[in-house]
Amino acid sequence: MNLIKEVLLSSIKNTADWRGCKAVEYPEDALRNNNSSDALLILHTHVEALPDDHSLFQVMEKCVVAGAPLTVYEKENYMISRYGFFRDPGPGPGADPEEFVCELTALYEQEGREAE
Repeated sequence: MNLIKEVLLSSIKNTADWRGCKAVEYPEDALRNNNSSDALLILHTHVEALPDDHSLFQVMEKCVVAGAPLTVYEKENYMISRYGFFRDPGPGPGADPEEFVCELTALYEQEGREAE
C-alpha cells in the first residue's frame, strides 16, 4: 500500500475513534459525534478502496516532495475533523466520500501550485 494512502487512512480512522470518545465525553452532543464517527468509517472504507495510484495520492505526494506549507496539512485535518459532524444520520450533505476525495484533491492541487 502507498505510504501517503496509509497516513491518510490512519488520520481518518484516528479521527473516527476520537469522535467516538467525544460522544461519551459530551453526551449532550453524542448524536453529532457518533454521526461523524460513522461517516468517517464509511469514508475510511471508500479511501481504502481507491487504487494506490489514484490522483488524490499523487497530488498529496507531490506536495510532500515539493515541501508544501504546513497549512495544507492543517486544512486536511480540519476537513477530516468536521466530516459528517454537521449532518443528519444517513446519506446527505457533508458526508459524501467521493465529494470529500474531490475536495481534498482540489486542496492539494491548489497547494501544490502555490508550492512550486
